[in-house]
Amino acid sequence: MAGGWVMTTKSDDYTEANKALGVYSELRHEYILGTDLMDVAINLKTKIVSKTESFGYGRHCTTKTTTDKAATAAVSDKADELRQDFVRLDAG
Repeated sequence: MAGGWVMTTKSDDYTEANKALGVYSELRHEYILGTDLMDVAINLKTKIVSKTESFGYGRHCTTKTTTDKAATAAVSDKADELRQDFVRLDAG
């Protein structure tokens, strides 16, 4: 049976400390917060940072999804670091 941790975030989680632990996406012009990275690390998830844009309207609408490769790699690296920190705490 698989399990997972549930993390809730509050609207005031946009603190400087949470941003500092997080990763900034140049493509999306926003932070992937430290609390989001902890969720990725604890639940052994992967996170792809991307932006989807729509062009046109109705039947002529198309979308384009662009992946922020640098931010995705940074999220993966930070999540790995956090996982190692959790392992060290558990072995502690």
